[in-house]
Amino acid sequence: MLRRIALAFCLLGLAACWSSYADRARVHAELLTLMADKLVALVEVAAPPPIEGMGEYVYPAKRAHEFLTSYSGYAEYQSHRQLTELVTRYEALVRRIDAARAGASDWSSQIDGIRRENEELHRIRGAVDQSLESRR
Repeated sequence: MLRRIALAFCLLGLAACWSSYADRARVHAELLTLMADKLVALVEVAAPPPIEGMGEYVYPAKRAHEFLTSYSGYAEYQSHRQLTELVTRYEALVRRIDAARAGASDWSSQIDGIRRENEELHRIRGAVDQSLESRR
């Protein structure tokens, strides 16, 4: 899992050097779902990150917002709207887990809902990829 995340960060770095809107949008969508997978995996073993570790999950959304802002001219694209939804839902998942972590929540009562949210993130990512493919 960590290798995939490291690879995604490398791809994000390369994308910043030279890439199109579509390439960068794909990288952001992939990175957000990889980070959600990692966070959900930690919750599944009842080991959510400490407060100091939550920045690792907030940062990708911040970068994705910056990307969306810098490509605001593409706001009419379906992929842009879908990526915006992905970022919003990813942030909601991170906030939900962070709030439960802070409240020392019983994860067993929340894991099904968290898994469903993560599945929805993957569905949206697929929609982003499909929209980007249809624009080629």
